[in-house]
Amino acid sequence: MTIIRNYYKHADFRFLDLLTQTISFPLEDVSERSKIHGFFAYLGGIQFVLYRQQRLTQAPLILLIGNTKYNFNELNVLTNTISRTTLQSEFFLLRHIQIYCDNKIIFEKDYDEIGQMFEWDPTTFIEAEDFDFGLFLENISKNKERCRRLFTNS
Repeated sequence: MTIIRNYYKHADFRFLDLLTQTISFPLEDVSERSKIHGFFAYLGGIQFVLYRQQRLTQAPLILLIGNTKYNFNELNVLTNTISRTTLQSEFFLLRHIQIYCDNKIIFEKDYDEIGQMFEWDPTTFIEAEDFDFGLFLENISKNKERCRRLFTNS
């Protein structure tokens, strides 16, 4: 049983069916919430799931983009903020994500940041990646120790 959590909604837990690569409806009662195996989110309308099938450091970290599965250790993720204007000359910002495998782009898309960062952070624990799944993926891809420990028991 692979339990994943919505990256943006902390109380939204689901099952990931590893055979069909589909996500269940929200779970009402999850007794082992602390044992989540991954996160899911949508970037630019595309489903992303970052998970580890077993909570062991030697088990590979997997990134599912749509229906395509990748070993996360083989990926390099880059994000940046870009500006766009509408036909009515309204200015807005988007995030742009590029995911590389073997120096080839395997995914590229613009997306809206889902979360809202607080201008005044009363906790000092909030990071920009807490509100941007693409940025979270980038930060994990650049930190091999963090990547190795994510969703493990260590």
